[in-house]
Amino acid sequence: MPLRLRKASISTILCSLALGFISLPQVLAEKSLLTLGDDESFPGVIVENVVIPLPSEIFLVLDKLGGDGWEVNRELLEDARVRGGREGMALLLGVVIAEGFVGAQAEDPEAIRSVGRNVLRLADALGLREEVEAHCQAILDAVDSSDWKTIRAEFDRAELSVRSTMERMDDEDLAQCVSIGGWIRGTGVVAENIGKAYTADRAELLNQSLIIEHLQVETDRMTNATEGGRSTDLLVAVSAGLATMTGILETANKEGFSALRSQQLGTVCSELVGRIREGK
Repeated sequence: MPLRLRKASISTILCSLALGFISLPQVLAEKSLLTLGDDESFPGVIVENVVIPLPSEIFLVLDKLGGDGWEVNRELLEDARVRGGREGMALLLGVVIAEGFVGAQAEDPEAIRSVGRNVLRLADALGLREEVEAHCQAILDAVDSSDWKTIRAEFDRAELSVRSTMERMDDEDLAQCVSIGGWIRGTGVVAENIGKAYTADRAELLNQSLIIEHLQVETDRMTNATEGGRSTDLLVAVSAGLATMTGILETANKEGFSALRSQQLGTVCSELVGRIREGK
């Protein structure tokens, strides 16, 4: 019988996750258990009682369960150009920031520098350069001293700064796109990693049906709102990819998770990242 959760600190929650006492879907589905004090907050985005985990949180939990062999998507970093509509650029910004966490996991200085440049370029195109410039400079400074903890923290702060500014400017849809892009890349790279070194505990990180359902509802809503716009086709593709992921999880819940299911989820996310990179 699964452990019933009460209010707990983030450190308690993460330790329970790592030891297998609770599942990530329990944490994400039960906003009431989270203690959000002045000095520690849950590293996710709470939207309509659904907690969308930031890439850093997914990697943090995976670290506790063991994981290596991280590979940066160099094609993405070499071709993360400004193209498509604003929603597409916001999706790509979320993807690129998530790639920063992959680079930090891989301890790849050149990848981090490339991510920093791309974040600045995309944020500038969205009119948000000022919000990320200090964070990007802090990231580049930390690369020189191999301070990977600071690098992760600054990527988190950069994403949160972008999202909070978008929300203040009533661009909540763009903020959602940043979250969706980051979730797709973060989940994809984790799925690929789990597929290479599969365990049932690690695979539990991928059982995020509630999150996928919420993201699909939001993506469909934005598709209708931007019908005929430059990002409409891309949003349709994202929604279709999320629907495919739902099907994979439904099968996994009936037949059991496996390395193959993990790899299938990773493939869908990888294809979506490719569409987001192309902006169409």
